Amino acid sequence: MVHLAVNVKLPFLWGKAVFKKDSWAHINLIVGPNGSGKTLLAESIAAQFAGNGWSVKFLRAEGDRREAEAEAFKVLQTNAEVRNKIQTVLSGMFGKSIVFKQQRTGGNAVPGGNAVPGGNAVPGGNAVPGGNAVPGGHTVPGGHAVPGGTYVPMVINRAWNVEYDLRAVECHGFKEIITLLVALYANTGNTCLIFDEPELHLHPQFQQFFAEELRRVSKRHPRRMYFLITHSPFFIDLRFPEELTGVIVCHTNREPTHIDSLDDRDAALFRRFLPRFNSYHKQFFFSDNQIFVEGYTDQQLFTNLLPYIRTEHGAAGTGIIDVGGKDELGVFCKVCALLGTNSRIITDLDSLFSGKLRDVFCADRRAARWLSRQHSKQEPLFRALFTEKELARPMTLERLILRLERSLGTIGRELCKEGAVVPQALQPLAEKLCALQQKHGNAENIDTFKTVVLQGLMQCPEDVREFLTPGTAEKLPAIRSLFTVILAGAAAAGVFILPKGCIEHYYTRTQVQYMPVAAKDRLFHLELENLLNSPPETIRRSYAELIAILEQACGGRRRSLI
Repeated sequence: MVHLAVNVKLPFLWGKAVFKKDSWAHINLIVGPNGSGKTLLAESIAAQFAGNGWSVKFLRAEGDRREAEAEAFKVLQTNAEVRNKIQTVLSGMFGKSIVFKQQRTGGNAVPGGNAVPGGNAVPGGNAVPGGNAVPGGHTVPGGHAVPGGTYVPMVINRAWNVEYDLRAVECHGFKEIITLLVALYANTGNTCLIFDEPELHLHPQFQQFFAEELRRVSKRHPRRMYFLITHSPFFIDLRFPEELTGVIVCHTNREPTHIDSLDDRDAALFRRFLPRFNSYHKQFFFSDNQIFVEGYTDQQLFTNLLPYIRTEHGAAGTGIIDVGGKDELGVFCKVCALLGTNSRIITDLDSLFSGKLRDVFCADRRAARWLSRQHSKQEPLFRALFTEKELARPMTLERLILRLERSLGTIGRELCKEGAVVPQALQPLAEKLCALQQKHGNAENIDTFKTVVLQGLMQCPEDVREFLTPGTAEKLPAIRSLFTVILAGAAAAGVFILPKGCIEHYYTRTQVQYMPVAAKDRLFHLELENLLNSPPETIRRSYAELIAILEQACGGRRRSLI
């Protein structure tokens, strides 16, 4: 860890806000959407490092890359150690190696080659068109000087036993990886090295290779600093929780954010999480508009519904990412909150009753601020549900959910009362609850039990009201209103809960009443086929509720304040 206070102001991007960071990892990642100021931020950081005695090298993207490429080839000609390293690497990666062969000044032909008009002959091979001799050469250690000549990089393709001029015909990716490796290997002393878009022209395997090579070199040279400005998830190479402190996230129209430090609890959480953190999940580093969902069925349906939302900016830049489970949603929510990334989450109803996600959104300051603003408006509701002593304590989203759970427990017990005659409209509900009671010793504490009671209460309130005892029935309107307030409080924290239960309860081809849902995969494929083959107006009408939730999530670009 390097300690250097850096302050950056970019008023035309961030207004009066100032980016401040004092501690730096040896490998730092600058990520975010296009136009968020990543390169400008890196330039300012570079200037402040240079002003404090660091030797800074900035490998810029695109237009300036040719200059870096030319410099890399010059290093290869003069630095045998770097050249040998790269020849070894290339031999393993491509089955090719580089050698430097001398070319005579003013001539196109090389001894032993077949000349082609306008081209350079290659010893033992075929001529490569478009190459010209370079005048005014110099010798390379280990080479044989010829007056008036220069060395050019030649590729030996051992698979076909041919040689050719690398600069004339080799692919961009081949030259790009050479440029990156030369910058990495030739970097010496107390140096700060900045790579702008190192993923240029590299396919994912080569990106992963360079990320691994950077990690290896940085361990051997702890006095050197590295910055990567990237749009590629393959460079988000995080293996230890503390490496999150090296991530700087740029945003549209506000200052970049980062994690200063992690407490022991969060570090332990991320230590379990990072091995499951794949390149698909890492998309959220590059956009403030990502929406996380629990599984692939949610991801597929919401992705296909994105074109139908009607918000100010539509679905521009929005992606739906499935994380593989309810607990993972909580971890993503926590990571995004700490990094200052505006995550939005669409989740099942049972997320209200346990899990990391509930802990995170209940602790979110946005939810607390929303409740504070709502207090006067909701005071009659709170007085109907809480005692005077309870009202003396600050009202929190956690307390509201606990009160909802207690009320659902009471309703559930009455619905499952032995010997009670249940009306026909409530029989599916009562059967589901009784089955859960038989399966679990203390069903009232089970998330699914609470969810099913709540589903019944929202789907057939009048039937439930008539069945319950007068005292419990009297509180049903307040309990339903409490549920609405809780949904709005969670939404204020960027968490949008499916009020019907889970995605299957919104299907149009099948009718699903209560959780848990059986045969999910079969139901999903039937629904997806219907969605893909329905005309737009039918989709807007049939999936209106899901589209409304998606619109709310896409419009909920609120800054995280945890």
